[in-house]
Amino acid sequence: MATMAQLFTRMDRDGLIRRTPNPRDARRQTITLTDDTAPQLTEARRRLAEIEQRAVAGFSPAEIQTLEQLLIRLDNNLEPERAGSGEATPHSDE
Repeated sequence: MATMAQLFTRMDRDGLIRRTPNPRDARRQTITLTDDTAPQLTEARRRLAEIEQRAVAGFSPAEIQTLEQLLIRLDNNLEPERAGSGEATPHSDE
């Protein structure tokens, strides 16, 4: 799995982002998208929306909401530091 630093390095190399040093803290950088990124971002959003529509085709709005809630809980169980308390919060309806 690539780290965020590796991802930013590739994006910088490919001209998608610009890094500027933080004048108050040498350990930090400000990351901004370049002007060339906008068309790619627009296309990526369009494609993601298309995939999302295909993925939930035939689901009712209530089923989509339930699926979203279950996926969030699943993600929280796998990434406990994002669950708030620092521990996983498994859930059972039993």
